[in-house]
Amino acid sequence: MLSIDGVYPTLENIGNGSYPLTTNVCLVTRKNEPNPNVQKMIDFILSNDGQDIIRKTGYAGLAK
Repeated sequence: MLSIDGVYPTLENIGNGSYPLTTNVCLVTRKNEPNPNVQKMIDFILSNDGQDIIRKTGYAGLAK
């Protein structure tokens, strides 16, 4: 893993903002094309199960 100024990209360092090389991921939908599955997907991603999957695949989830 790449450290920057001695700070490694651990989940803790990413979560607390001390690791400077991060990016946010956004979900974008079309307002004029409602889809009933969009809210279901958002709810799942934000759920504990969704966040667990995100972390298990090596990404930093949202702060608990």
